[in-house]
Amino acid sequence: MSWKGYKISYKALSPVFSGKGITKGNLTKTRPYITARMFWGAWTAMITRYFIKKDIFTDNESLSKCYKIVGSEVREKIVFTYFYPYINSEETYICPKLSEKNQKKLISSHLRTALRPTAGSSMDDHLWEKEYIVDCINNNEIFWRGYIFLKDSHLLINDNKYNIEDLINNVLFEIWIGGERTSGWGHLKLSEEINPIDSLLWNRYEFKNDKEKITLERKKKCGILGHLKIDNEVIKSYKCFGQLEPVFEKEWSSDKSIRGCTKYLLAPGGKIEGVDKFYLDKDNYWKF
Repeated sequence: MSWKGYKISYKALSPVFSGKGITKGNLTKTRPYITARMFWGAWTAMITRYFIKKDIFTDNESLSKCYKIVGSEVREKIVFTYFYPYINSEETYICPKLSEKNQKKLISSHLRTALRPTAGSSMDDHLWEKEYIVDCINNNEIFWRGYIFLKDSHLLINDNKYNIEDLINNVLFEIWIGGERTSGWGHLKLSEEINPIDSLLWNRYEFKNDKEKITLERKKKCGILGHLKIDNEVIKSYKCFGQLEPVFEKEWSSDKSIRGCTKYLLAPGGKIEGVDKFYLDKDNYWKF
């Protein structure tokens, strides 16, 4: 079955923290984009809670099993791109290789300290700072644009079918994503109905349904807009430009236990000389 592509736009109602796993002194860094895995996690959480309220699951299914059932089905039926911020009035995308000017506009930070519970005063050596992606620039609202690709129009949960577009419009219209959600960060609201892809992705890449592959072909000069899987053979055979990043993930092994997995990927903004056509795999990573 071929994949169908749709564009998704969320309006930022609060700042977003997209953890980079890098700390410099007391400063915790953020990425300037939202990863596909973050969206998979946020959508899985919202859909699972909705199904639990609707008593879709049986009484003998544990909470963790409910999340696993939905997460596996979402992973099987939906592939996500990364989401990038833009200013609605211009739809000018602020992409991963930020200039110093855009860095100052898009990224800010919040300073906090731990308090002594009895005195209410600051504790020594407990000052820390965390970056975040702002929700407006010069009174211009920030929106997040990304794309999804559907292998099927429905999710199959416990032998029941649920239309994905209906879930997006009725369940996923308002989500919380990223870090510091308990502090109010990561609040996004759907800003438009989902529509089939009818133009270049982020004004840069063309979507081509190449049989069962999700193909993205570069049409304008720019770097990759997702993490790209590469190996030693690729590094030997091609000129690669950009930053290699370790990406740590949790995975379920065959014996149903959770294990950690570290992969090294070419970060968004990177380039491979002479390569313009890429594919998205089921883990939402780029390949060629």
